[in-house]
Amino acid sequence: MTELEDGRWLFTDEDLLNPEKHWDFQESAARSGDAWCLSNETWVPPNAVAMVAAARRTELCRFFPFTAHQYLSFSDGPTPWKPSGGQIAPACISQDPDHGYVVWDGGPYDADRNPVLMTPEPEEAAAKAVLLLAGWPSPAEGSTDAQTS
Repeated sequence: MTELEDGRWLFTDEDLLNPEKHWDFQESAARSGDAWCLSNETWVPPNAVAMVAAARRTELCRFFPFTAHQYLSFSDGPTPWKPSGGQIAPACISQDPDHGYVVWDGGPYDADRNPVLMTPEPEEAAAKAVLLLAGWPSPAEGSTDAQTS
């Protein structure tokens, strides 16, 4: 990745298809986000670094991570907001000021998602997300052309 003059990060074509590079980016973004939360008045707890690190140490590392507000979300492709860019996983983890982390049984944009676990432990949250996403995407759904093997 290279940093542009305005501070945005840019993936090379090769890096775009590599989930590990997306995890690297999320770890960097989490460090920046936690630092901002520590020095500003906000409802967001400074626990993103622990959340991303715990998720990355599990089978979730096979997915492309992305954030949607304070939700750590997952996709089977690098650009789920584009046609054929990836499917958004039906589970995500959010930061929570009262509980630390909340694991949801739907994606970040699913109106009918429900909390299935509230925990102060990032490892426990990641483990629950692994269970929720076991077998996803199903062979019938397949994965997108964008995913690498």
